[in-house]
Amino acid sequence: RQQVAARYTHLLNEAGISTTPYIAPYNQSAWAQYTIQVPAREQVQERLKAAGVPTAVHYPIPLNKQPAVADATVTLPVGNAVAQRVMSLPMHAYLSDGQVANIAQNLRGIAGIRL
Repeated sequence: RQQVAARYTHLLNEAGISTTPYIAPYNQSAWAQYTIQVPAREQVQERLKAAGVPTAVHYPIPLNKQPAVADATVTLPVGNAVAQRVMSLPMHAYLSDGQVANIAQNLRGIAGIRL
């Protein structure tokens, strides 16, 4: 998963997608998901689905709106905005370099959607 994540990050950054996950050098991720931010998420997901690339939205409700911690007096516009843009790409240890490259190429090729 570390190698898959590194490949995603390299290819997506190369394609101009800079909202890839950042893991500080002194930390390590288990990479349960590889989540990026894109504008017009639903359109991007539809186009990727048509190309055979599954995506998922793991956390559609921002933390500040989760019932356990919700507080109507608190406004967190950044978290609310991010919740509308995040989606996860396929992530597992058996993704080949070619599969990751194909996913990145499909993201790069989505015409009319500025990533």
